[in-house]
Amino acid sequence: MKRISSTIALILIIADLFGQQTEALKIGTKIPELAPLDILGSTQKFDLNDKTGKLVIVDFFTTGCIPCIASIPKMEALQKEFRGQLEVVMVTPDNIEKVEALKKKSEIFRKNTLPIVAGNSELKKLFPYQAVPTHIWIDEKGAFIYMTDGESSNSENLKKYFGKNAITLASRQTDFSRSLPLWKQLNKSSLQPSYASIISRHVKGTTSVSGFTRDSIDRKINGYQSINSIPLTVLIAALRDKKNTFSDWRRIILEGKAKDYKFPDKMTAKWSEEHSYCYELFQQGATEEQIKETMLEDMKRFFSLSGKIEQRNSPVLVLKIFDKSKLKSKKTERAIRYKVDDNSDFELEHVTLQEFFTATVGYPGTKYSLPVLNETDYEGFVDINLKGKIEDIESVRKQLKHYGLELVEEERNLPFLVLYGI
Repeated sequence: MKRISSTIALILIIADLFGQQTEALKIGTKIPELAPLDILGSTQKFDLNDKTGKLVIVDFFTTGCIPCIASIPKMEALQKEFRGQLEVVMVTPDNIEKVEALKKKSEIFRKNTLPIVAGNSELKKLFPYQAVPTHIWIDEKGAFIYMTDGESSNSENLKKYFGKNAITLASRQTDFSRSLPLWKQLNKSSLQPSYASIISRHVKGTTSVSGFTRDSIDRKINGYQSINSIPLTVLIAALRDKKNTFSDWRRIILEGKAKDYKFPDKMTAKWSEEHSYCYELFQQGATEEQIKETMLEDMKRFFSLSGKIEQRNSPVLVLKIFDKSKLKSKKTERAIRYKVDDNSDFELEHVTLQEFFTATVGYPGTKYSLPVLNETDYEGFVDINLKGKIEDIESVRKQLKHYGLELVEEERNLPFLVLYGI
């Protein structure tokens, strides 16, 4: 009996120690003893516990986070500027296969000189971030001192830090959950309403997400949730239908007060915080159309915004075929490759023309000033390579001619989504 009791006690002690290691750290506490981290593509390891005398920035990222990848040159420059004082390590929960795949697509990532730790989920238990990029600052004595965004890790703040001057960094939210309804988090209530409509300001430290919510049992739509999004996002969701999704902003017209929410040429965290909101609607037993009507009423009531679908004549770019004989695919396996850093050098093999259109000239994010339509009727597969940036429309037009395709400007009568202030 004594031996069994001792074994149980030992198990409890081990479990307690393990729980302590994975518990979220509080600002100002020393990081626990951790196993050295495996650096991708290297036999060396990154030991967070062996960096005495240096500031360490742990840069949490994912392979699908474009701002994370775009900031790599900045972080490399900071490490060079503060050589001997600063070390940066990039950490992602994504597996090695995803990281290696990103290297093939991104020149910035391929040329990166910072150590990368892939497939790591343990550090998130210590630093439970909600959005990427998130930067963890660990001081020269091994204490966790800041959880901040990527913008705050800059030369100005680092000079102040190393100069022993006070700095204020943007904080990251750790206790917000996108999986819980807003009303539970705001009101701390266990009551489930049959109808609730909530609007709050921007929640710092979490990403933007929007969509209709569904009942967990019968999967019927029971509401809508939009986190850190502009009110126009809710309007578009309420007005779109199966024929008109309005995923292309070139098919959306802003008038009056709605123009206040037009995305700036250079998006900033400040603009996002000032113009985005959190909105949640819960309407048990309502149809999808009734839920959309309530969404419109809420946007009218709280933001004085409304919208409607109108037919309008407009100049457009139209993808057409002038010679089908040049389109036949010589490949047998589907492939879509391009440089994600600057949206250039597309190589598409054994794809349909609709797939080509969606990935290139018809992609909503492509910076053409006019809406783009696909009026081809080819049902076979094609191989198409486009060199250079997809935004260079004259270069794209010239290259398309080799495949019997043309991108011409014409006029069409199309449904537009008109958003306006009231």
